[in-house]
Amino acid sequence: MKINFLGIGSAWNINEDNTSAYIKKDSQMILIDCGESIARKIIKEDLLFDINELYILISHTHSDHIGSIGTLLFYSKYNKNIKNRIVVPKDEIFISNLKEYLRLVDISTEVEFVDETFLKDKFNLINFSILKANHVKTLPCYCFLLEDNENLIYYSADNNNIEYIKKYIKYPKAQIYTEICNNPKLKNEHLLLKSLEDATSINERKRIYLMHINEILDTKKLEKKGFNIPIIEKKEGKKIMEKKMKLNKQGYEDYLKEIERKEKELAKLRMYKGTDAIFQGDNWHDNPTLYQAELQERVLMKEIAEMKHKLQNNVEIVENLGDDSLIDIGDIVKIDMIFSDDDREEEIFKLVATTPSFDMDAVVKEVSINSPLGNAMYHKKIGDVATYKVNDRTFTIELKEKVSLDLENEDKPLRKTR
Repeated sequence: MKINFLGIGSAWNINEDNTSAYIKKDSQMILIDCGESIARKIIKEDLLFDINELYILISHTHSDHIGSIGTLLFYSKYNKNIKNRIVVPKDEIFISNLKEYLRLVDISTEVEFVDETFLKDKFNLINFSILKANHVKTLPCYCFLLEDNENLIYYSADNNNIEYIKKYIKYPKAQIYTEICNNPKLKNEHLLLKSLEDATSINERKRIYLMHINEILDTKKLEKKGFNIPIIEKKEGKKIMEKKMKLNKQGYEDYLKEIERKEKELAKLRMYKGTDAIFQGDNWHDNPTLYQAELQERVLMKEIAEMKHKLQNNVEIVENLGDDSLIDIGDIVKIDMIFSDDDREEEIFKLVATTPSFDMDAVVKEVSINSPLGNAMYHKKIGDVATYKVNDRTFTIELKEKVSLDLENEDKPLRKTR
């Protein structure tokens, strides 16, 4: 389990983003706290591009820990179609405070509340606990413990209770992420640096990471004392993951037509939204028809924007090279899907650089060279064994032979060509 930081700053530290961190697993993400600067950073770096489910942990309702949650929830649901959940402790006062805060920023159907057992199951955690924190007397405050087979993470949030650190630092695989403060006047609300120094050895500090740092503290001096400072890695979101989409001339024309079709659909939807839907009310909370229309509108706008971006920056026009020794665009290839030494399944695919037909009943199924399987076949040779990945699974194929269609009688066996 890897924890990534969006910011390590305290409320008034204008040189750092608010303290917040996230953990990703496949298409799921845990976000810990969402202060004033965090939603915009998530949006700017496109951190939700591959996420379907977002789980948010809120330590308490001070604005540097929750201040942009409204923006994030609206964005993630209506722009990214993400399922939003807030994981809450069994504390009616905390839940009531949180619901009231969300009501004031017009959040209702955009998120649901779940308890800590839900997150434990979703992320295959050995242990997940929401622990009571000592911060201010006016608000219930919490910190978090997450443990899987790799490591144990203790995340203090705002918490002057050093006993948790003394307890969990004893675990060999523990990583301690704790706030610190160098102002003795705030010793009842925050953990003083001196208290942390007195309670830990130099060797233990190798696994202690400091956060919620104010503008006065010198991080270089903290590192000289043996502590760690979380690294804020600049993420480029989807931009890192994008590969060139290969299209032939026909595929390029089809892609343009698909953009045009979506734009016409969007115009028609907007006309409907401005006439029939709006007459039922102008607020999405009491007008489900308008709500659905606006949701469809956002989905279409996102799809069109992404298709146009890819067209401008990530399309490569390709054609068949004419080299019979290579598997290329338009070739029909018989392959073996290899599941084990004794388990093979024969399939026949036509390699295309357009949108495939997806006719699963066809004798010859089309596969795009932009797909994992098609990319594994593209420009390989007959006899090659290739692999490709889908999510976390790796598949192996053997390229057996090129064949041709019998156009006069499609029921006849396919003929070997080379």
